[in-house]
Amino acid sequence: ELGELSNLRVLSMGNNRLCGELPKSLGKLKKLQRIVLHQNCLTGIVPKELGKLGCIVNLAGNIGLEHGEDVPNDEREALVDIYLSTSGHNWFNKMNWLTFEPVSKWYKVGVLTSHVHSIVMSSNGMSGKLPSSIGKLKELRMIELATMTDLVGPMPKELFSITTLRRLCICRCGLTGSLPEEIGQLVTLEELQLFGNHLSGDIPNSLGNLKGLKLLSLGEYTGGNDFNKSSLPFCLSKLTSLEALFMANCNLTGIIPSWISELTELRQLDLQRNYLNGSLPNSIGKLTNLLYLNLKDNEQLSGKLPITSMTALNRLNRLSLVHCNFEDAERSVVILQTHLPRCKIWI
Repeated sequence: ELGELSNLRVLSMGNNRLCGELPKSLGKLKKLQRIVLHQNCLTGIVPKELGKLGCIVNLAGNIGLEHGEDVPNDEREALVDIYLSTSGHNWFNKMNWLTFEPVSKWYKVGVLTSHVHSIVMSSNGMSGKLPSSIGKLKELRMIELATMTDLVGPMPKELFSITTLRRLCICRCGLTGSLPEEIGQLVTLEELQLFGNHLSGDIPNSLGNLKGLKLLSLGEYTGGNDFNKSSLPFCLSKLTSLEALFMANCNLTGIIPSWISELTELRQLDLQRNYLNGSLPNSIGKLTNLLYLNLKDNEQLSGKLPITSMTALNRLNRLSLVHCNFEDAERSVVILQTHLPRCKIWI
């Protein structure tokens, strides 16, 4: 009985030809963060209990599911505004948009308990700016827009009034402007990914309010943002639930601060292609959950690697020190490799 798995955090069984109805007992799983059951053969009415969980639910492609009443008119109008503002007539797939079909049948729009729950599109030809009316989607929990370089302009501040958001991902697009302080209002956010845009200005201190964040990506190897040059923001030290921090290509300067070692849940830390200097903090060994550490292309990183501390990173499986200038790096790597035999190290 699924409802008895009280510690379950992720239920992912998409594309598995599952049939039958969704059990109401799923509503007992208060720790669930995500339900992924897309592209199955589920039928019946979606239980209202799922909406009360607060987690992200993906039920797309289950054409036999009944979602109850359609979404309110103001939410439908907000979707129409998104279509018109981003040249919907040029989208590669716009199935059922602007029709009288229930919104649950509109391409890549997820509905839960008669409200817009998610908008997920990738490489679908969006161009233009997101409209301010997106703020009317008060029950939205996930927006994911990727690989559409003509989706431009600053993000509307109204987006940051949707305090139900759990996942905000707009990546490899053409966003400009600064990240507003209002982003700190999204206190239920668990994933924030904005890499591969042209965001500028300072990284806002209000990011420190997002205490539930598990994944923060403002820059990856495929592209970062055009933030003002600054040190790794101290506000990130408050994000003690972080499991992944990607800040590549973000114009970071200064040292790698010792407080990074207090983010003990980190599995992945990517600071490549910045302007960091100094040495690795001696306390780096506190990150005992770390699997991946990338410091590549920070040519001013120097000094001796804290070998004694780093040998405590016994879960580490990838370490890149390419184009850094650590003292006696080759010898240090040989020593490290004896203590961390499963770790691939590049220098």
